[in-house]
Amino acid sequence: MRVFTIAMVTAVALASAGAAQAGCWATAGVSPQPPHTAGTPWNASIRIMQHGRTPLTNASPSLTIRNAETGASKTFRSESTGKAGVYRANVVFPSGGTWRYVVNDGFPVRECARTHTFAPVDITGAGGSSSSTWTIAGATGLAVLLGVLLFAAVRLRRRPALAPSVN
Repeated sequence: MRVFTIAMVTAVALASAGAAQAGCWATAGVSPQPPHTAGTPWNASIRIMQHGRTPLTNASPSLTIRNAETGASKTFRSESTGKAGVYRANVVFPSGGTWRYVVNDGFPVRECARTHTFAPVDITGAGGSSSSTWTIAGATGLAVLLGVLLFAAVRLRRRPALAPSVN
């Protein structure tokens, strides 16, 4: 009888472990695309689908942004929208630069939660300008100034000499 009990406990443990792992994954999607300007609120809709098909209604996803140059990061928690499997995170990029973002799907079984990575985005500084914009504007302005000076130098050089005045 003792051998039978040990065998049954082992069988139940193995069966339940397999069943728990069978449904232990989800996909994550984010829409709309992030804004292009720092400081602009991004109401990111996060869709979590178990097995990529069934909306996961008891997840607690979060969205993390990380500046590629400085490493600064911030995590934004999401709230359910009331629509099955759809959550909302209110995200704000604090400065311009290249930002990467990831979603932790918040899978209800902690060991199953995964991080989903998305393509980096370029964000301009608040006010709609970035350092690259100022660099291009500065280079353009300098080129125009040099062109005007060169034109003026050529025009002055070609000017005919004045004839001596006779009194």
